[in-house]
Amino acid sequence: MYQIVPIKTTPKNKFGTLECQPEPCSDEGVVKLAPFNRKDLYAGIVEVCHNGYWGTICTDSLTRSWSEKNAHMACWNVVDPVTQIHLYSGALNSIILSTLPDSYKVSQSVPIHFSSVACNGTETTFANCDKISTNTSTCTHDYDAAVVCRQRNNTNDVRLVGSVTDGQGAVEMKFAGYGWVRLCPGAFDLSGVCNKLGYTSTTYNTYT
Repeated sequence: MYQIVPIKTTPKNKFGTLECQPEPCSDEGVVKLAPFNRKDLYAGIVEVCHNGYWGTICTDSLTRSWSEKNAHMACWNVVDPVTQIHLYSGALNSIILSTLPDSYKVSQSVPIHFSSVACNGTETTFANCDKISTNTSTCTHDYDAAVVCRQRNNTNDVRLVGSVTDGQGAVEMKFAGYGWVRLCPGAFDLSGVCNKLGYTSTTYNTYT
């Protein structure tokens, strides 16, 4: 969430001082979570890479709130930096930090990049959601956007592809020696796919 730069010393302070600066990033528009704690990595403050630094999103807006669609797009766009696999299938909840203790909030050195985010659910990336650069005079970290993401359960051998809508897509399964194979409705029992991907419902519909 932030980095510590080298210690600076002055004649009046022989021990020096620590100066916290924003954490740098390189991939514009990439999303990550700043977890509330080290155990629950799927819940935290949404940070976006913008202008070379990680920063938060302000939800203190009279016209646009931090909606479920915004939260879903944020969670869906969190990927493993090495494998580029999507870590979450969507959002369980959207959170505004004003409802949480101060211990959950980020350092004041972290910039607030955007406000008034409005995702419609059809975007391919969070960067494509409508948003405006924030006015830091009206936004504080008390109103940072946060989420609780839906964890994927063992997605090594089954996945949904071809849709940005939460819980929809073509079912593909990974077979040894063949790689990813798309399953046809009626050819396989799909009743366990939803639970395997972390959804509580066992109800599913098939489309052609």
